[in-house]
Amino acid sequence: MGNNRYPLIRKNKYIIKHYKKDCIGFKRELKFYLKFTGKLNFIPKLYGYSISQKKIIIENVGKLASLEFIKENIDIINKYEYILEIFGYYHNDIRRKNITFHNERFYLIDFEMSDTKFTDKYKGKGDKKNFIY
Repeated sequence: MGNNRYPLIRKNKYIIKHYKKDCIGFKRELKFYLKFTGKLNFIPKLYGYSISQKKIIIENVGKLASLEFIKENIDIINKYEYILEIFGYYHNDIRRKNITFHNERFYLIDFEMSDTKFTDKYKGKGDKKNFIY
């Protein structure tokens, strides 16, 4: 999905994601943020968006967490996945590249692949086991 976006614009408090075309990832990510901003404390806040410009402005929630730190705290990531499932959603791309740590909290980021269906082909044969690399 990354090839459907221009490079991120990172500022101290926010990030701008600008999509090159009207791709499904933009629609999925925007829908997810509109639905869950203010309801889940482990995702960045949505600050703004433009459908015509295909831009999403979200809270900057720090740097990627180290693989070792994630592995030491995998129960937290599993809990986040479970909470999403309760709301009828799947991230579908739980990888180290989509987990940050900021202000003493883990965050899930990058919801371009989120959906109401489990479609993460890299997690094995639909067993939903956590797959971090």
